[in-house]
Amino acid sequence: MRLKNKIALVTGAATGIGAAVAKHFASEGAVTYATYHTKGKGRHQSSQENGILEYVKMDVRDESSWLEVRKMIEARHGRLDVLVNNAGVVLDVDNVAATTLEQWNNTMAVNATGAFLGCHTMLELLKKSEAASIVNVVSSIVFKPDVLVAYASSKAAMWGLTRSIALYCSREKLPIRCNSVHPGGVETEMLRDFIEAAPDPAAVREFAVQNQLIKRFAEPIEIARFIAYLASDEASFVTGAAFPIDGGLSIN
Repeated sequence: MRLKNKIALVTGAATGIGAAVAKHFASEGAVTYATYHTKGKGRHQSSQENGILEYVKMDVRDESSWLEVRKMIEARHGRLDVLVNNAGVVLDVDNVAATTLEQWNNTMAVNATGAFLGCHTMLELLKKSEAASIVNVVSSIVFKPDVLVAYASSKAAMWGLTRSIALYCSREKLPIRCNSVHPGGVETEMLRDFIEAAPDPAAVREFAVQNQLIKRFAEPIEIARFIAYLASDEASFVTGAAFPIDGGLSIN
């Protein structure tokens, strides 16, 4: 098991990629704390083969919420080995003309500020790990321009954050790696809701699928497996890197 005895925190884990990551981490032996906000499963703990999975309610936009989770993890384990900043939102209609300031601010708060707060508040616990890993779940949209102004801008901020933290940890000689993964279309509730909000959902789905070299959407577990690699000691020489997991979308 590649994550045996590691302590991990995964945000936005009620559904989609986050849920797949949390369950996969636990199956790989990690003690995994999976956060949720509005679509939660209630706080409970369960065994997942050889690991532990516990759901914890948290608002990634709120620093005090992060600090409460940090206090809990510190009291129980004294360290954090893996942080996955996955929580994210996307608007049904998102372009520079239609997007309101309130929508912009909330998208930035969840996607970009949430990732910053995760890195900022958990840094002291990550320092106490022998080999820590931060993985930011960004998007292939940063490689392939789109009109989704708030979403694209927030994900670009996450990508910049990733590289900044990798540089900082190196210069401070901290045992922390930081990388980003950039999914394309993934069969998640968020993607389905986005497509269903379109005037012609079938046409939108077909267009999105055909834009990828692999003519289908990914399953969440396919993203989760790669994140597990980056979280593991197998990726000990990998930091500051960006990994498109997008079926070839970004080069098509």
